[in-house]
Amino acid sequence: MSQLNLVHYLEAVRLELGGVVRAVLDMAQVMSDAGHRVHLLTPDALDVPKPWMQGEAGQPKVSVVPPVKFGRRISAEADRAVREADVLHLHGPWCTGNLALANMAQRIGKPYILTLHGMLDDWSMQQKRLKKRTYLTLFGQRVLERAASIQCTAEAERKQSHPWYPKGRPIIQPYIIDTEPYQQLPGPEEAREKFTRLQEDRFNVLFLSRIHPKKGVEHLIDAAPLLVQRGVQANIFITGPEEIAYQAELTDRIRRHGVEDSVMFTGPVYGQTKTSLYQAADVFVLPTSQENFGLVLTEAMSCGTPVITTRGTDIWSEVESAGGIIVEQEAQAIAGAIQDLAKDRDHCRALGERGRQWVLERFDRKRLIQEYEAMYRKAQSSHS
Repeated sequence: MSQLNLVHYLEAVRLELGGVVRAVLDMAQVMSDAGHRVHLLTPDALDVPKPWMQGEAGQPKVSVVPPVKFGRRISAEADRAVREADVLHLHGPWCTGNLALANMAQRIGKPYILTLHGMLDDWSMQQKRLKKRTYLTLFGQRVLERAASIQCTAEAERKQSHPWYPKGRPIIQPYIIDTEPYQQLPGPEEAREKFTRLQEDRFNVLFLSRIHPKKGVEHLIDAAPLLVQRGVQANIFITGPEEIAYQAELTDRIRRHGVEDSVMFTGPVYGQTKTSLYQAADVFVLPTSQENFGLVLTEAMSCGTPVITTRGTDIWSEVESAGGIIVEQEAQAIAGAIQDLAKDRDHCRALGERGRQWVLERFDRKRLIQEYEAMYRKAQSSHS
């Protein structure tokens, strides 16, 4: 098969922004590894991998370009990249840079794909509702409906989003996940040495994500006193970068519940330490209000850790079929699910192994490369 020339546009490559950035970097890396030309355009390259920035052979090309603004001239480098591309890949419906580039692509007959990243989900559309609806009416719906395809990562996302672009062409294509780091796991020892509370004879519960109101961590904290009342000895580790004001609210909540001895903040962790922490946990809990894909869920499952989450995650049905536990976003349900797993450690481990097997099979690199190649070639042929 011939080599594809793919161009991604992302307004900021900052890992603190979460799953969108991680997903785009993985898409670019895996398709580059498969022998395709991948060019990333971004005004903010803070967390672009160093080998990319250094222009190493076989890595995606990176161009730091001025912010692309609607109604303003696109930089010469961005213009040239789009004209040379087989397919332009845009990310998120709200970025005015995407609007400008989509209009250019339409003008020159270049196909583009737009990935929603959960931004048209019901919960998301309730945030800044008037502003978003106005933008869609004036500009956004047209951009969505002119795309060669709209990438949704799950059926739940397609169902929620499609009413906002009724003439558009949604497809269901999961993110590319680089499962290579999870083929050989480092073991829990590194995490146990770093966080000595993991060595206690307690059931270890892990939340790992941005500590943000959307993620629903307060519901997990509210489950802590219920676990104490039910005689479940558990440690709850809250891991990730925090918003200072929100963390202060959570700290006060912990104090009011009187569970300071069992709920603790660890700060963010990265790399092998993060993988080891997943392994050291008995269960991973993400009580989120909304999650497009929930990369942390697949990370935890890759490590053999069973997961508890909500229907706020678009892939909840797939996760449930792979042994994940789906609960309502409230403390009683979360505490009940944790209690059941703590009572039956063998069942807990079996669910973890089932989830790991699902991730490694469903997100096998060769399989996903073929699916993405097919997605891009279909977009390319639609404009040939």
